Amino acid sequence: MSGRAEASGPPARLLLADSDPSLRTVLRLALQAHGYQVALADSADTALEMAGHEHPDLIVLDLSLPGVVGVIRALRRAGATPILLLTWSTEPDPQVALDSGADDALTKPFGIGQLLERLQTLRTPAPSPPSRDKRKATGADATWKRG
Repeated sequence: MSGRAEASGPPARLLLADSDPSLRTVLRLALQAHGYQVALADSADTALEMAGHEHPDLIVLDLSLPGVVGVIRALRRAGATPILLLTWSTEPDPQVALDSGADDALTKPFGIGQLLERLQTLRTPAPSPPSRDKRKATGADATWKRG
């Protein structure tokens, strides 16, 4: 996997909110080098506001941002944009944020390859369940009609 954003279409628009300005800058540069268009936010509230204007394809949020769980809930009510959490192993369990609508969590420190893999996974639509066309059903799924 190349990790390039355009592998499954046009460059992905990504919104990244992290409390560490240095990490925001490094991640922006690395993600742009892999074809992502990156918008940065320094707070969960700013990320929520920007998401309404930027319409990102992916959202990456730092779990340590104040109010992040409420923002995840608001983002989830507004749509189905995939949300990836960034967290430290010393931070509280990310399960509350995952239960609130985040799709995945990645523990810091991580390699750019790990981040790209997670983002690509979130961008790839889940396969649709097989069709249950009753005209072709057999066995227990068959539709029986009296003739």
